Amino acid sequence: MEGMRPTPAKHLRDLLEHTSLIAYLKHADGRYIYVNRMYEAAAGVPADKIIGRTDHDIFPEPVAKLFLEQDRQVMEKKAAMDFEETIPLPDGAASFITSKFPLCDEKGKVWAVGGVCTNVTALKKAEEAVRASETRLNALIANVQEGCMIVDREGVIRYGSPAFLPLLGYQPEEVVGRHIREFMRPDEMAVSLPGFDKVARTPGAVSPRELHIRHKDGSWRTIEGRATNHMSTPNIEGVLINFRDVTARRIAKDHLIESERLYRALVETTNTGYVVVDGDGRVVDANAEYVRLTGRRSIDDIRGRSVAEWTAPEDRERNAREVAMCFAEGLVRNLEIDYVDREGRRIPIEINATVVRMGEKPLIMTLCRDISARRTAEEELRRSRENLAEAERLAGIGSVFHDLKAGRYYRSEGIHRIFGVGKEEMPDEWLSFMRFVHEDDRDRLGVAIKEAIASGSSFAVEYRIRRPDGAERIIHAEGEAALDADGRPLRFVAWLQDITERRALEEKVLRIGDRERRSIGHDLHDDIGQQLTGIALLGRALQERLAAQSSPEAPAMSELLKHVDNALLRVREMSRGLQSVPSRPEGLLDALTGLASHASATAGIACAVEAGSAVEVADPGMADHLYRIAQEAVHNAVRHGRPKGVVIALSEDNDGLTLSVRDDGTGLLAADKKASGMGFDIMRHRASLIHGTLTVSSQSGKGTQIICRVPNGNRAMRR
Repeated sequence: MEGMRPTPAKHLRDLLEHTSLIAYLKHADGRYIYVNRMYEAAAGVPADKIIGRTDHDIFPEPVAKLFLEQDRQVMEKKAAMDFEETIPLPDGAASFITSKFPLCDEKGKVWAVGGVCTNVTALKKAEEAVRASETRLNALIANVQEGCMIVDREGVIRYGSPAFLPLLGYQPEEVVGRHIREFMRPDEMAVSLPGFDKVARTPGAVSPRELHIRHKDGSWRTIEGRATNHMSTPNIEGVLINFRDVTARRIAKDHLIESERLYRALVETTNTGYVVVDGDGRVVDANAEYVRLTGRRSIDDIRGRSVAEWTAPEDRERNAREVAMCFAEGLVRNLEIDYVDREGRRIPIEINATVVRMGEKPLIMTLCRDISARRTAEEELRRSRENLAEAERLAGIGSVFHDLKAGRYYRSEGIHRIFGVGKEEMPDEWLSFMRFVHEDDRDRLGVAIKEAIASGSSFAVEYRIRRPDGAERIIHAEGEAALDADGRPLRFVAWLQDITERRALEEKVLRIGDRERRSIGHDLHDDIGQQLTGIALLGRALQERLAAQSSPEAPAMSELLKHVDNALLRVREMSRGLQSVPSRPEGLLDALTGLASHASATAGIACAVEAGSAVEVADPGMADHLYRIAQEAVHNAVRHGRPKGVVIALSEDNDGLTLSVRDDGTGLLAADKKASGMGFDIMRHRASLIHGTLTVSSQSGKGTQIICRVPNGNRAMRR
């Protein structure tokens, strides 16, 4: 070719033709001007097909551009450079290390680029295989849960796997070069070090061992290790120790042993029988208490035997059914059967059983409790309740118990008898009886109960009920509530009595008394009063004759007439006090007005009536009771309170009728209680007869007020 320099000298050509290296020479413009036979062989193309052509003509575009870029760098730097490259060849891609160098003319201008290529494909593959193997090995060692180390004959650690860090807290480099005794527990060295020495001296020896190794944080970890002599194994040449941390397993095992010990101690010391039976009801295991319940001497007397042997004959079939049910449903609760010992003595047993699995075999774990004492207590309680029920029946009373803290509620049969209902109609629930209470008495009863519970005090109240058959009964209830140490309601107890007949009898007695009182009043007025009037008339006539005769007996006769007049006045007062209220709606108001006038005249006090003209009481019986209450209240005030004034008030509103008597005296509660107690009892009794309430309030030096309240619904009461 024109302009090209001659080819290299012959001796250089011979060298290049006989080397195993690939050699070539390219002109500065990129055309090949020489390739040796190794180039031809590698490319699979004769030299005449290469000379004069460029890389773009021979190789794919990316490869050609890479080669041209390398050539440019060599020419710019005018220095030899090494490149590692992969070249596609007919037999497949090959890896080369190419040394490229510039050829310069006399003026120092690069006129050509030479290259010598070494095929390193096999070497590359071998290196990659080694790297892959090392990667796999390192990954295996790094991720295995076991740690390993290589220890030389003297006990010095020469290698530590990455598992040291998660297992014992050390980086591998922190253990290499240290003696194994540095990590051993002192009390174990006397056994562990001689064991290691024996393995190190014995080719192929293997020694498994469990010991404690100090963690980096200072704690001791339990490891399970295996030391193997590999002194003659290339690249090991020491004792290979594989180990794993079994601290958690050891702790769990120790806990299990301790739990089993405690479990057995608990099973044997409890007063509850414990037995495990198989599907046929045969004993697998039991404690001493269960053995006692069966009446046998030891576990050997019952192990493998059916529980039916000591079950009461009448309970065996039921017990077998319960065993089958337990396997089907997983548990049995509160089963009561009787066991019979060899002497025929019976022991009542309460059984609670649960199905458990021990391996693949389901078993029944059973707790058995001797309930002899409970049976005795239940029997005594049953007899006690029967006695109570009989006593309540004879006395006509019923009782209620409410455990406010636990929420338990109990009504005796007497309560249901009084109300005329069964448990279905009035279940043992708090206040379920209220729907049978007369609607006009419910609020009053509810307030009395709530106040007793809130204050922990007693109460007494009378109210009416309506039975399902429509009968109306009068109930007297007394009870009390108790509070705990923190002042919270604890329990509530009460007893009830049907006093309908007693109340009717009392009312009848009062009516008879009132009738007798009126009769006596009439007799005093019509008989004794008339006789005293006649005596007074005769006496005055006699006095006039004695005076006309200037008899010395005239003054005595005058004094006698004064006593007769006083007796007549007293008879008239007594007669008036014994009279009943006039039988007309306004009769109560008229009677109260007369009472006030009489008190003002006889006691020398200001006694007044405050009432609206529209206040009327049509029921004569109610009017009479209210009048007697007012009469007793005024009488007590005059006798014990020494008042200056007394006010009798009668009022009516939407809620009912109210009668009050208040005075400004010394206060009845400060007076002689013996003198006033009977009067209060009579007033309260009269108030209860008309289904009303009576309250008394009094302060020393500020007088007394007595209030009788009759709800509207009770105004319809008939005498």
